[in-house]
Amino acid sequence: YTGTSSVSKLLNANTTYYYRIRAYWIAPDGTKIYGQYSSWVSCKTPSLPAAPTGVVVTATDTTTLKIKWNAVAGATGYKVMRATSPGGTYTTLGTTTKLEMTNKITAGTMYYYKVVAYRSGSGTTEYGKESSVVTGFIPKAPSGLKVTGSSRNSISLSWNKITTSAGEGQIFYEVFRMPKRDAARPYTCIGIYDQNRTYNTSYNLAANTTYYYCIRAYYRYTDSNGTTRRIYSDYSTIISGTTKK
Repeated sequence: YTGTSSVSKLLNANTTYYYRIRAYWIAPDGTKIYGQYSSWVSCKTPSLPAAPTGVVVTATDTTTLKIKWNAVAGATGYKVMRATSPGGTYTTLGTTTKLEMTNKITAGTMYYYKVVAYRSGSGTTEYGKESSVVTGFIPKAPSGLKVTGSSRNSISLSWNKITTSAGEGQIFYEVFRMPKRDAARPYTCIGIYDQNRTYNTSYNLAANTTYYYCIRAYYRYTDSNGTTRRIYSDYSTIISGTTKK
């Protein structure tokens, strides 16, 4: 160097390095004549950012997931990655200096997310350890809702089962009944059923009366903080059924 500074790159994190310098003079014949070494100085590189904790996935609507996490000390920002299978290839959704990111998704597809903190400086970016993988899933609106039978005081319904990689016991259905097709939400819930039950019968109804029904699904899961959460699908198509005279 001919200046009075130097930058060391490609060093290991959390490691102490030692430095000293000496000057030299180039004689007319090209020979380098060296002076004495300086005293030693040392410097320790900082640790890489820790893995983000408290990563949680929630839904803001029926097509958008929100990924949130806790702050990491010393981090400049965060990178969020997503895959569509547990062992699949993760792609980067983006980077942010905030503690959350939203992601437009396709309902009915399970997504896998992880977050990594990074620190930028001196023209370099250093990434820390990745968070644990968390899942995000918004069910599709249930399909195939229909009336399968009626009597003077009852109406029976059925619908198609939702199949998903979310696993058994994590998908549930809510059945709603309304007095008219354009009734205001929230509708009256008349039953909640697990993934394997796809039928319902309403009893104690008035004879010769039309009732309106719809259903929605929800995905129930426990997040990384131990909190049980629900992510809801959109409502199904509204159908009607009439009791007999």
